[in-house]
Amino acid sequence: MRTPTSPDAAAAASRKSGFFIGVTCPGCGGDLELEDDFSVLTCVHCGSILRIVMPELPPAFMALPKVTEREIRFNIDRFLKDNGLPLTGPGMQFKFIYFPYWKVDAILLKVRNRIEERLVQSDDYESREVSYQKEETEITLMPHVVTVPAGHESAGVPDSIGVRARYVRLEPFSRERIDDAYDSLPIIHPWESVWPRIASGVANLNNISPAHFGKNRTELMHPVHSIVYFPYAIAESYQSGDFARFTVDAVTGRVLHHAGRPEFNENEESGLPRDIKFGSLEVTFHRCENCGFDLPQQKTFVAVCANCDYVNVIDSGGVALETIAVANAPRDGDNLYFPFWQFHIPPENAGLRRLMGGIYHSEWLSVPAFRMTNLEGMYRLSKRLTAAMPHLATTELESVGNSFLPVSVSAADAVTLAKVISFRKRLKNDKKAEFGDLKFNPQTARLLFVPFHEESYFFVDSAAKAVTFEKSAVRV
Repeated sequence: MRTPTSPDAAAAASRKSGFFIGVTCPGCGGDLELEDDFSVLTCVHCGSILRIVMPELPPAFMALPKVTEREIRFNIDRFLKDNGLPLTGPGMQFKFIYFPYWKVDAILLKVRNRIEERLVQSDDYESREVSYQKEETEITLMPHVVTVPAGHESAGVPDSIGVRARYVRLEPFSRERIDDAYDSLPIIHPWESVWPRIASGVANLNNISPAHFGKNRTELMHPVHSIVYFPYAIAESYQSGDFARFTVDAVTGRVLHHAGRPEFNENEESGLPRDIKFGSLEVTFHRCENCGFDLPQQKTFVAVCANCDYVNVIDSGGVALETIAVANAPRDGDNLYFPFWQFHIPPENAGLRRLMGGIYHSEWLSVPAFRMTNLEGMYRLSKRLTAAMPHLATTELESVGNSFLPVSVSAADAVTLAKVISFRKRLKNDKKAEFGDLKFNPQTARLLFVPFHEESYFFVDSAAKAVTFEKSAVRV
């Protein structure tokens, strides 16, 4: 059997974490490479400014193998030596497979009800410490990534690729790019049957820390799914009547499983392959929709054409951008202007005005349009700016400078985050609230740039001086 081709070592070493786009430039045909920011890139071969367009159907990706058959055998022998076992003989047979997983990127909501013991000073002359119990409900949002088998469960093949799903280098799946030595296993489990299992497994996290009162909740919101094909090497040998089977990670070469006798899985051959249709990544020129002029190379979802001043909104999700404004501030020079998506709260969502806008019943629900390191920080900032909007005077923006941060969150994603943020707040008041009951579907939005300046470890808004967030929360 032919040894699978190992990727060029120098090229692999020069790449950073993220995705390798295995497609070509529509201008010159050269290979393209970028990290995990799927917005804009420049072709290194011809200089064309390009944009990656994600498909509506779930995309499929693949991890390229990085170890050769010789390296795999060496790692197996080292594993056997470390475990005091005889080394492999000359008759070892190899089988190389691409095993499919469903990869789910979602927002994890956790509600934990607990009773805290607190100490206070008594009012009597002895000033004793008196303890009392207080009910506390902690609600948190965090990103969540999980992978589950999409193919036949096979002995030795892991049920998940684990935390590496967050950083392993992937490229778009293509049968033409699979090495001849590899077989790609069929998808047996469709998304419709996998998602209930994932949701149920997440709900079981409630049992780890039982609620002191009421009920704990753990659920996934806004799941985005894709397929990831991961490479494995299956090595088998018969030596002096003894059978040995090894499963090896073909990316790192690590031995994952060792069996001293043949293993059979009753479910290994169950089910029929499913005809799963994948979406394909599209590479297009990053040009103005109005005049066709090249847009700036900046990675932003809102780009103003330098030729005709037309405002191009990428991935709008059906939301129309009404205007771009800036919050007025007395100070200047050392300000950084952070973008926020703002959605007008209609009268039918009057409860949402009170919920997010505080006592002033703000009419604009604000969501950061820049990336943040954690969802809880995003929630706090969104709530603070929404409540502060009645105190901010704004004017229409005529031009932007170097102090204006790019819009790194699309309008479509901002609508989803607005719903999640609103639900997070509502759940604080109503423990029985359900995410599906929240009706908020804005058709229009505006983009507001708010000036912030640095004070110690925080950014403080220069307009009302009432909105703050940690400097470490900004994702560069």
